[in-house]
Order: sequence, then C-alpha cells, then structure tokens
Amino acid sequence: MRALSITQPWATLIIRGVKEVETRSWTTDIRGRIAIHASKNFPPDARDFAMEQVGYGRLHQGPIPCGAILGTAELVRVSRTLNLAPEISPLERTLGDYSPGRWGFVFRNPVELAEPIPFKGLLGFWQVPEQIARLLMETTR
Repeated sequence: MRALSITQPWATLIIRGVKEVETRSWTTDIRGRIAIHASKNFPPDARDFAMEQVGYGRLHQGPIPCGAILGTAELVRVSRTLNLAPEISPLERTLGDYSPGRWGFVFRNPVELAEPIPFKGLLGFWQVPEQIARLLMETTR
C-alpha cells in the first residue's frame, strides 16, 4: 500500500471527509486506497489555520497528531486544478491551492483509524511496510 504525507491540519481534514481534494505541483498515475500520513512538521501558519478550523467546528479541540498514519482514503482521480475549480465548493477552494498549473488529487471514502500509527513519512508517495498495510486493509473491510 502506498502512502502520502500531508501537512496538518489538511491530513486530518481529508481523513474526516471535510477536504476531498489535495492540491500539489505534480501529478501521479496512482489510484486506489492509500494511507494518509500526517507530516511531522506543523508550521506556525498551519497551526493558526487549524485553530480557525476548530472555531468552525471542522476539527475537534485538542492535540492534532503529527508524524503518524491517520487512516486511508481512495484516490479516485487526479486532474488539473483549473478543471476541478468549477466542480468544488467554496469551502474546498479555501482548503487548497488552486493556482494555475497545479494538480488536484481527489479522495473519497476516508476511513480514520481509532488510534494513529506513529510513523516517519517521506516526500511524495511512499510504500507502507507490509505489517502496517495489512492492519490498514483490515480497517477498510
């Protein structure tokens, strides 16, 4: 199983079904169920954004896990952000970078783990160790 590391709070917003599109400067041919990993780095501007999301009720009050696998989601489509822009909600637009030349990874059917699995992530897509992949697949059945 592949995984994608995403900065918080966007990783949690994806795994809770609030955010459906992750925007990137690059594309991929990968599709299917992938692990959503929350990056260890949690910059100050992202912390401020997380507090706003708590205020809107999109995130729960309390610690936001970093450096951990949060669950899985299906990567169903990758498209230029220009093509996605007419399809997305105003909320979704605030949760990503839809500037020209970028790509949107469209996620569906997220499954959140009861407890995040601490794990060091990598840039881009990376392979989850077999033992963790089996555990993640069991949670999606």
